[in-house]
Amino acid sequence: MVAVPIALGAWLGLKLDEAIGTEPWGLLASIFAGMIVAGAGVWGLIKKHLEANPIRPSSDRAREAGRRWEAEIRQREREEEEASERPAPPARASSTNGVEAARPKAERDMQDER
Repeated sequence: MVAVPIALGAWLGLKLDEAIGTEPWGLLASIFAGMIVAGAGVWGLIKKHLEANPIRPSSDRAREAGRRWEAEIRQREREEEEASERPAPPARASSTNGVEAARPKAERDMQDER
């Protein structure tokens, strides 16, 4: 659809330049004319497609679904903000250091007996 008018224009431009001796102007002019014809063909295809498949406005049902989705997102963002503003619970004091807590209880009991 696009290549044929441009290629035909290039071929005609070469033949015109050979016959008249206006190299490269006939080639350039005919390629440009081929591009215009190709563009008009593409425009015609787009126009025909749009007439066959009109763009319809969104339905009320789709709009309402979008509004619910946006409300869910806003609610989730509010909850995250509230959670980040709450102070963290205080850390529990531990009588053992981290190494002691990591050892199995049976091993700690055996060492305590010694």
